[in-house]
Amino acid sequence: MSDSDMEINPARRMGFADDNFVMIHGDYYRMNDISNANRRPIMLLAWYTEFADILLRNLRLGLAEETRQDLEEKGATDIVKKIAEFLENTPSVFSRPGQSTSEETRNRNRIVNKLKMVKQIRNHGTHNKIQDSYWLEAMLTCMIDLCQMLKQLGMASNRLRIFEADCVEQLKKLRRFNDLF
Repeated sequence: MSDSDMEINPARRMGFADDNFVMIHGDYYRMNDISNANRRPIMLLAWYTEFADILLRNLRLGLAEETRQDLEEKGATDIVKKIAEFLENTPSVFSRPGQSTSEETRNRNRIVNKLKMVKQIRNHGTHNKIQDSYWLEAMLTCMIDLCQMLKQLGMASNRLRIFEADCVEQLKKLRRFNDLF
């Protein structure tokens, strides 16, 4: 294939009218296997970082203000790790009137395990080439599950609810337009 065959006809630069491009948030990006592969880790990290920020600002999780301020200067992985450690060691956050100790422990373990899973997905997406949209779907699903668990326990902020709805919408798009992810 010659260089001229690889060039895109400027007259065809019309977004979705041109199969070579995809529009994401109002900007056009080249759509091909290489571009998609380069976009996947960025998308995964963007979702992860936003999720960590939402967790950090969720007062219902019970983080002390001093801990929250210390984490302000940290990265998303440090935030998720610290929140998981805090929740793992703070049973009172999960205590509800009339709730058994075993139920409280089960709730705490479910949330901590999901947080660890989100972190593992992020690590995979950062340290390995993401060949397809499987890890993106896994990240969205895991974050949605966490949001739902926190809602069920009365620990969801409004921002977390909005984030969950955004993740659900993004997951629908990913499943419908898988070739763009």
